[in-house]
Amino acid sequence: MQQDQAHNILSSHKTEYQAIEELIEDYMDLIDLREAKAEGQDQPSVPLDEVIKELKKG
Repeated sequence: MQQDQAHNILSSHKTEYQAIEELIEDYMDLIDLREAKAEGQDQPSVPLDEVIKELKKG
């Protein structure tokens, strides 16, 4: 019985740890995206029809 309780507690903590780890990874990705967006703000935009033409060429 005690082994089952210990296993359940460990499983619960492992699940919580994994959830926290995923949240941290998502947060780090968001920081990276914000930095990339800030770096690209001064660059001229490309019209979508030009992007489509370039993709069809390649």
